[in-house]
Amino acid sequence: MTAVEGHDGWYTAKMDKAATGIKFNQGSDEGAIAESVDHEKLYYYKGEWLATYPSAKTLSGIAVVPNSINKYVGESVAKSELEVTASYSDGSSKVLSAEEYEMGAYDNTAAGVKEVALSYTEGGVTKEATLTVTYAEAYTLYFSNNKSWSEVHAYVWNTAAPDKPEVGWPGNECTYVSTNNLGEDIYMYKVDKKYNSIVFNNRNGEQTVDITIDDSSSGYYLTEKSDGKWSYGTYVYGE
Repeated sequence: MTAVEGHDGWYTAKMDKAATGIKFNQGSDEGAIAESVDHEKLYYYKGEWLATYPSAKTLSGIAVVPNSINKYVGESVAKSELEVTASYSDGSSKVLSAEEYEMGAYDNTAAGVKEVALSYTEGGVTKEATLTVTYAEAYTLYFSNNKSWSEVHAYVWNTAAPDKPEVGWPGNECTYVSTNNLGEDIYMYKVDKKYNSIVFNNRNGEQTVDITIDDSSSGYYLTEKSDGKWSYGTYVYGE
């Protein structure tokens, strides 16, 4: 068969009008496709005879997953958190790389619901999708692991609704950030300001007493143990 100029991927061949069938192949029977011939429709595309060339595929839309996320004030949205997929008029689709689409500006300095515009252009066509980001105010707390716990978790709740903690016991794992000049590992945890109480624990029987948190809260370390729970001291992180 001969390649058709101006129609990438298309090939043509002449055949006797009396022919009733054709076999498309790559030089052998392996993978060959045998089809009955429709002399009124002479363009074979994706298993179907057409009366003319199929329309070139065009960009029809983009979608983002997830389409809504939660962040704390000051945090940015990373493209690595998202999967953006482009869809086309022929029903096909592809996942876009971070370099292929644009992310519009947004305000991460205040609490509230923000809409972030995502856009992608191909073949002169631009399509957009919207990512909804809900920003909340947070306390940033630090825990000095001066008793060398193997893990550090934070269990958080509001005393007005103790049966509705942030997550169930033992809470979420805290994030290691550094080691201080005493050789103690420092962990960080951000707490939505709708909560006012926290217990640090190692998920294995060691825990602090209940700690009330507010805007003055910063760093904590363990002092003495009584009735199975550790008392705590406080410090200003970074000083």
